[in-house]
Amino acid sequence: MDQNQTNPTTQPAVVVPPVVNQAPVQTKPDQTSSIVTILLLLLVYPIGLIVMWFWPKWNKIVKLLVTVPLILTIIAGVFVARSVLSSPELRSGLGVMSAASECMKITDKKEQEKCIAIKVSVATIEAACQSKQIKPEDCEMARAGIKEFTTCMQTKTLDECKAMMESAMGPGSEATPDESNETLY
Repeated sequence: MDQNQTNPTTQPAVVVPPVVNQAPVQTKPDQTSSIVTILLLLLVYPIGLIVMWFWPKWNKIVKLLVTVPLILTIIAGVFVARSVLSSPELRSGLGVMSAASECMKITDKKEQEKCIAIKVSVATIEAACQSKQIKPEDCEMARAGIKEFTTCMQTKTLDECKAMMESAMGPGSEATPDESNETLY
């Protein structure tokens, strides 16, 4: 055998570096999705809830239990919103605000004051009548008074009409127009 020839059975030596530290522990994809989902549920609940239903492979019972607080909150919110929006006080307030906002378009200051006095008075009486804060017979009397006040406002100043209404209500009346206006604001 020649020295130039190599032995086919001998292979060159491979150097293997020594292992100092073990390789980092790899998390399973399901563990990663669970960790991310839990963080999102804690930090950004609605987004975490959506992610929870689509990404990790959790038991449906767990998903439902995590979703229940949102469902209960929505149901409670609907009941609260219904009761608030159906309250006569809110409706009367919105009616008065709507009536007053119509008058804001008028540029003449005196005409604007007249418009507000008339529209707010009408809206206030109607709201009180609809919410049954005023007896039906008193509503008719109040409506007649508003008509009289409106007629007065066409020819006289606001102060003159207020004085006329105060004298018409008499000394035994429970509220004067000034007192009723204070409750509106």
